[in-house]
Amino acid sequence: MPTGWGFPFVRKVLEEFDVPVERERFRIRLKCDFLVLTYLIENACSAKLRFSKDEWLFSMYFRLVFLRLKITHGLRLNGRAAVLKFTAILKYFAYALDERRAWKALT
Repeated sequence: MPTGWGFPFVRKVLEEFDVPVERERFRIRLKCDFLVLTYLIENACSAKLRFSKDEWLFSMYFRLVFLRLKITHGLRLNGRAAVLKFTAILKYFAYALDERRAWKALT
């Protein structure tokens, strides 16, 4: 997995330490990772310049989880589960990016 992403750090903090979820800081970090990863997958590595069906579905799922985090924040509920889902989706996108880069290197 590439280094420099924020989502592994966020996941580690939430899993290993019993700290309150800093929604705004984590949300911004994860949203930035999402935007960069989706841009790279969509434009930098794809000859077709678009997502596969799975990637598109994960992109929509990320947006739904993002909405869920906003709702839980508005209702003053714990958003830990939503943030952990964010990190799982971003991990998928990071692996998808690595796969595309490896495939492109072979061609």
